[in-house]
Amino acid sequence: MDQSLKDSIAAALKDAETSQLVSGVHKALDLLQHAGHLFEAVLEPQMVGIHPMNRDGYGCNLEDAFALMQNILDIGWHDTSAIGYACAMPTDEPGMKEAVDFNLAISERSNGQLPPIPDLRFLSLSCSHTNVGLRALKAGVQSSSLPSMQDTESKDKPFGAAVHKGIRWRVISHETMKCFPKFPQLLQSCFNSPAQISKGEHELQLLRRIMYAIESSQKEKKSLDYSKLQKHLLQSKPSCSAAVPYMYSFVLKFGAEDLLLRTISLGKTRNVGPEIYEVLCQDPKPALSNPLLHLRHGLLRMAYTGPEKIVSSSDCKKIFHKDYKSNVEKTNALMMLVNEMIRQHVSVKSLEIDEAYLKCEREVFFAPSARLTRMLSPGTQSKKRLCFLLTPLRTKREFNQVGQLADASMLLLEKGFTVDAWVSRKKDKIVAQIKSISNTSVILSIEEGDLAGTVQVSHSSFHKGEWKLSKAPVQKVNLEQLELYASSTNTEFLKKICIGNICAKLLDVETSHSDALSSLKLALKPRRNVVASKKFAKGKLVLVPTTAKIESKDVSETPSNNSICIGRCGTESTVYHLNAHFASPVDKDVGDAFVSPFWLVSTTHVQEEANMHMSLTVGPSDKNSTLKIPTMVNLCAVNPEDVLLRYVPKPAKPDVEAVVPVNTNPPAKRLTAKGSQGSTA
Repeated sequence: MDQSLKDSIAAALKDAETSQLVSGVHKALDLLQHAGHLFEAVLEPQMVGIHPMNRDGYGCNLEDAFALMQNILDIGWHDTSAIGYACAMPTDEPGMKEAVDFNLAISERSNGQLPPIPDLRFLSLSCSHTNVGLRALKAGVQSSSLPSMQDTESKDKPFGAAVHKGIRWRVISHETMKCFPKFPQLLQSCFNSPAQISKGEHELQLLRRIMYAIESSQKEKKSLDYSKLQKHLLQSKPSCSAAVPYMYSFVLKFGAEDLLLRTISLGKTRNVGPEIYEVLCQDPKPALSNPLLHLRHGLLRMAYTGPEKIVSSSDCKKIFHKDYKSNVEKTNALMMLVNEMIRQHVSVKSLEIDEAYLKCEREVFFAPSARLTRMLSPGTQSKKRLCFLLTPLRTKREFNQVGQLADASMLLLEKGFTVDAWVSRKKDKIVAQIKSISNTSVILSIEEGDLAGTVQVSHSSFHKGEWKLSKAPVQKVNLEQLELYASSTNTEFLKKICIGNICAKLLDVETSHSDALSSLKLALKPRRNVVASKKFAKGKLVLVPTTAKIESKDVSETPSNNSICIGRCGTESTVYHLNAHFASPVDKDVGDAFVSPFWLVSTTHVQEEANMHMSLTVGPSDKNSTLKIPTMVNLCAVNPEDVLLRYVPKPAKPDVEAVVPVNTNPPAKRLTAKGSQGSTA
């Protein structure tokens, strides 16, 4: 390929990458075809695999491929209806290994529904689902969603012929793909645009594209700003575009794509929507706290693979709420621990295609719902459940020379009948605990009834379903000496009595100074102030902190801001505080309003401006058995229309981190006596 052709193709791909995706890609294809670097051929289905970059690394969806075969059979086949694009198999060892491993993984995860390709020669970048469906038909795969080969040949002979001979492909040389590494991604994205295909892109495919774009930008040392990559990510007009900004933020902050995409990228086309991603991409608070990486991926895992709408955005918000912090962190830690434990003892590659492992993984690693949180909370039963879930991964059935199980107890263990587990038999309402399991029998301990004691039963009774896993029986609990728990000893009850006494005392003090209320007025707008209506001599204006909001705190607890402490009020360790209370009479009945001028007096940091002060200060350690109430008294004469002001010291500014200067200038050079340069000391 000469340099002028390379430059022309590079310019076309640049246009495709920045603005005109479809026209840019087709211009590059026309240049290749004119120069002889693109040829057409009819290829048998078993010769063509899937390019690792197809659908941004997603590959294909077998359910979609099988459904496509049925749709084609319903409407009829024509050879010109499917013309795909592919590239030749890489010749270098790394590229060849990547392609082979990618296609082998797709085949292994299909559970026998897609046979492997023994002689892989070409890699598809479009029409991949069509070719996969043809491969499955030719291999005689049995599936409820895939028509049989017999039906295909009898109903549509051209379609049946296409199964054997394949479809027409436009093949690009591997050297071209190697010369333009971004060409495969642009090509598959071009043919995934809604104008060209009937099956829209879904979120997991967009996740792959986002991760590829971020990785590519990092290698090229480009900006990772979403606004710089938005055009590229949304070129194919995906239907889930509303979620892309939040998905991008999630991948950038909490990517770790191996956690999420390793086992669910194939066969899942569900879109969970922008709301869930919007919650999961938010930074933890505080910023340096545990990011709960496994839990975030677990929620997405559940949303994509569980029943429809099992996870909602409100569920995510609740799980990240501070009230659930302890249980959530324990769940996240256990997910990490179990993940690491299994991977240290079992081949990861074999696990990725093992159905038992995937089922266990969904249950343990990626089920951080409320049910999982309860299941993984501290307790014996939770540990047994976890042990049962891991049993298929830690043990393997062994057989003797005659083909019988070497240890028949393994079948019971796999069903959850472990030592110390509780079981019940419905017929005679027996509840027992498993004490031991041998190769032929099970020893049970029965605590109550005519059969109380240790008994022996056979394995067959468990396999027949006579025994079921059960909860431990409820133990009898009797409560005596009820006088110890009378209301006179209840802390909360005594607090209520004390608060009632405080309210009565506040009412009594307010009544004794009720003349102040009729001599004041309240300015609500533009600024709330208490204003005198008549003259008061020094010490004659008394305001009482009446309130219905009284809180009790332990000595070590921090009270609410601007509350008034009234000490322990005769109790031993409880401190009581009066909190501000104001319910504006505007649009309220008289009985619903609450106006106490004490709480509405403005404050000042200038001591000379103040005309009110506190008559009494009570500390948290003061006993205050007589319920002395701190009041606010005028410290000088107050004239009509004077605004009441109380002095409060100005709060000290918090210390900030010192700024350390950094010398960015190199040390100056000086000339020595002989004219050579030397550094200054």
